[in-house]
Amino acid sequence: MKPRLRGQATLVRYADDFVVGFESKDDAQRVMDALGERLGNFGLTLHPDKTRLLFRSLLLVIEQATRSWYKWLCRRSQRQRLTWERFADLLRDFPLPKPRIRVRIWGA
Repeated sequence: MKPRLRGQATLVRYADDFVVGFESKDDAQRVMDALGERLGNFGLTLHPDKTRLLFRSLLLVIEQATRSWYKWLCRRSQRQRLTWERFADLLRDFPLPKPRIRVRIWGA
């Protein structure tokens, strides 16, 4: 799919999710359609409530990753809820890594 894109694309993987960033809205829509077809070949579908096209800056993506980390940590404890203040303390002691591309999926 990469050779057919007009602009650049970046893939960021989380535990069992991923975010794909595109320079062009047209590229994003074409990949979204192709991804649905590709998953259909394996008997899988995209969940309509969980799959969407978003247009955000890198800062908003980092904020979303931080919120996802907070949500995951809140689910780990059944005794008490993690407050945002305690989470901020944890981030000071154990900051999230700076975003960077670790694997080049497309191209040489």
